[in-house]
Amino acid sequence: MKKYKLILMVCVMIAGLFLLVGCPAAEEEAQEVGVGDDPMIVRIAHSVRPGAPRDLGAWAMKEYVEAALPGVFDVQIFPAAQLGPGPEQIQGLQAGTLEICINPGAFLGGFEPLTGIMDVPGLLPPDISQIRELLTGPAGDALRNVTVPIGIYILDIWHDGFCHFASNTAIRSVEDIQGQRFRVMPSPIRIATIEALGGVPINMAWGDTYNALMTGAVDGQENPIDNMTDAKLHEVQQYLTITYHGSLDQFIMSSHSWWENLSDEHQDVWRRAVVVGRETSEAAKLTNTDLAYELFEEAGAEIIIFDEAERARMIEALAPVRNVYADLSPEAAELLALFESEIARITGQ
Repeated sequence: MKKYKLILMVCVMIAGLFLLVGCPAAEEEAQEVGVGDDPMIVRIAHSVRPGAPRDLGAWAMKEYVEAALPGVFDVQIFPAAQLGPGPEQIQGLQAGTLEICINPGAFLGGFEPLTGIMDVPGLLPPDISQIRELLTGPAGDALRNVTVPIGIYILDIWHDGFCHFASNTAIRSVEDIQGQRFRVMPSPIRIATIEALGGVPINMAWGDTYNALMTGAVDGQENPIDNMTDAKLHEVQQYLTITYHGSLDQFIMSSHSWWENLSDEHQDVWRRAVVVGRETSEAAKLTNTDLAYELFEEAGAEIIIFDEAERARMIEALAPVRNVYADLSPEAAELLALFESEIARITGQ
């Protein structure tokens, strides 16, 4: 009996030693394939409704990443400002409590004013393919680097349509904007744009705009028209004026600390996912724009289209806004000069 007890004790000791030391080959294999690791949760937040173009772009990113790296990432989408409005989402990136958000560059203006260059009216070329060439070249590279010091990495910029005005008072000429109160995003350049046209800018969260228009707290707002109909503003706006005076573009932002902790392989997958998301979002934008016109017409709104002469008058009135941006800092003047040089090269003008 003692002999059996001794043998049993030796076996238990050997087993315990084996568990303590482990099997190097098995451990190495487990690390390589990620056995036993929980997926890394990645939250993507934005401020528009589910099914809107940028939401579809976010879902395309999720599907691409999870298919390319099964079990590595659990990508969760939070639409409709569920994690707070745009500025709070950006603060989440800085604090490391959020991995990615998709928001207009105007929301970045209060964190890094250099990003306001995308809001400068009349600056960007009127062709989407030319905008894409601009943003994937030296000018876009320079812009994406400006937020690194504040803890944010710009993965990409998605074109989200050209801006127009909608109001409860008809805008048939540049002069008609004078005195009207317009909801704006918290961007110094967006504010300067309305002021240059003689309007009164009112900084207001997007979610509050519908009620503000309905009650008369503001008279109008500027946006791509499908953004307006996404928020059902066609129900409370009597006039839509097509001006093409500027562009609205979505910055795909990530927490810089989160991004830097990804492996090179994982970063490459996310870069490809962002391109897939961009293509999905921009394709949906084209479809939604056509539908938005119909919704305004069905709601009984009058659609006014600026001819080339009136649009040229508006762009001329907005020309001083470029100086507002350039005067922000020497770095702003340098970035603006780079953008203008690249735009001239791309458009041949």
